[in-house]
Amino acid sequence: MDRKKHTIHLVQQVLKVRAWSEESAKGALNDANAELDSRLAAREVIETRITGNLAALRLAHGQAGTALDLDQIQRLRQWQGDSEAEMEKAGAAVDAAQQVADDAREALGGIVAERRALGTMKDRLQHELRSDDARVQGRLADEAYAANASHRAGEPHGTH
Repeated sequence: MDRKKHTIHLVQQVLKVRAWSEESAKGALNDANAELDSRLAAREVIETRITGNLAALRLAHGQAGTALDLDQIQRLRQWQGDSEAEMEKAGAAVDAAQQVADDAREALGGIVAERRALGTMKDRLQHELRSDDARVQGRLADEAYAANASHRAGEPHGTH
């Protein structure tokens, strides 16, 4: 019985640590989701700039001789190339942030599953301990009754 009590105590300690780990994992998941949201917003800004730049290029091609000179068109094309490279980097950053969020979500799921399993183990051990206690108490009661009965059987009546 002492081993079961000790095991229950150890399981309770592990559950405390896992509860802390779960809170930590939730924080990491929240941070990862915030980073992902930030990366998505940055990508949207870049997409908006690219869309605007494309509109300016179309306008420049339509009015090549009047509104913009060739130098301005070249600068717009360079900016467009830079924007597309920046967009690729933003996409990679979004993918990386998504992977971190997925990993954090998976880790949290594992911790939650482990806590459930440990809780079930603790409950089972506590049930076994209560059953063992009840058996011992029953055996002690039976022994006390038998001892009392044998004691009474050896005594003459009225000498209690």
